[in-house]
Amino acid sequence: VPVAAAQLPAMEAALAKANLTDHEIREGSIHVPRGRETAYMAALAEAGALPPNFGDAIAQAVRDSTLFMSSRDREELTKKATQAELSLMIRSMKGIDDAYVLYDVDKKPGFRMEKLITATVSVKPAGANQLDEERVSAIRHLVAGAIAGLKPEDVTVSDLNGCTWHGAGATGGGENRYLALKRTHEADLKAKVHNALGFIPNVTVEPSVTLDRESFAPLAARVSIGVPGGYFKRIWRERAAVCSSGGAAPDPAALARIQTEEIAKIQRHVAHLLPSPGEGIDSADLVAVTMFDEIGDEGDVSVSATAFEAIGSLGAYWRPIGLAVFGLICVLLLRSILRKALSVRGQSSRVESHEAAVVPAPHWEHRPEPARTPRDELAKLVVEDPEGAANVLRNWIGQAS
Repeated sequence: VPVAAAQLPAMEAALAKANLTDHEIREGSIHVPRGRETAYMAALAEAGALPPNFGDAIAQAVRDSTLFMSSRDREELTKKATQAELSLMIRSMKGIDDAYVLYDVDKKPGFRMEKLITATVSVKPAGANQLDEERVSAIRHLVAGAIAGLKPEDVTVSDLNGCTWHGAGATGGGENRYLALKRTHEADLKAKVHNALGFIPNVTVEPSVTLDRESFAPLAARVSIGVPGGYFKRIWRERAAVCSSGGAAPDPAALARIQTEEIAKIQRHVAHLLPSPGEGIDSADLVAVTMFDEIGDEGDVSVSATAFEAIGSLGAYWRPIGLAVFGLICVLLLRSILRKALSVRGQSSRVESHEAAVVPAPHWEHRPEPARTPRDELAKLVVEDPEGAANVLRNWIGQAS
């Protein structure tokens, strides 16, 4: 389970105190050796460093309250528990490392005894990210929904990586309007540029728009575009295939030339979407295009090149390869037929010998063999020993003469 970045130091200190050092921290989670989970949990529980769960602060406030506690102290205890619960809820949001919530309740003077409730939320997004308008609105409504009488516009959200979002009606409302319109123009420009570069896979677009402080009209805009290196390599491979240069590795000089040409095309393509710059400024200069290498990009290129070479070789030598495969199939087929024939012949001979040995003919079925004539003997000798038969005939002829 991921742990908030603000809780990790206390947990690491508790584990070090218990001499438990064979763990790793990866992506906000503590990974412990298999079979030692109990020891680590016991060390964290003993030091009171276990990550809090939703509802723990409220449950602890209920346990700490007594019958002899004054109403003011009980309200203060409930207030602290509510602040802790809201901080934990916001800290658990995706992309937020830490968050703290403070709110105060003040009574207006007069007979109506109206309450003035305000809240401040300090948020530390992950890394160098900043809160967007949707996330700020979600945080405001979350806090306002947990505190009775608090309105979302009375919640100030402080982005520790960026700006402070003041409540409506407070000082700085004009700043809020400026930031809101700035983000609206940037989102609109980002969508237009991204659609215009839809032919580039995995392209990234980040615009920056400057507005007039009085009219809030766009004055200037810059765009940073990230293009994956595989896009330029794909263009090189397509040109190489047309030129029949095979599947060799990309030529660095040719690849650099393609990058220069394509970056200039992208700058001219996007420049028409920007607001008109001042006199003497080329809109293309306001478009920064950077190439980045994707993870596994080189491996994909090498695999593609190898596959390209294999297909080319197969196309050039398909006749000899086809004949060799056909001959191999014929040999295997003939071998299978011969094996089957020999197996059947051997089985039949074994069966015959087995039957002759196991089931001898009864003694009353034995008949005396008829006497063989010299002609029969000679025929048998011709079959068994042709050379001996020839000698016998030669002797017979010599005796007759």
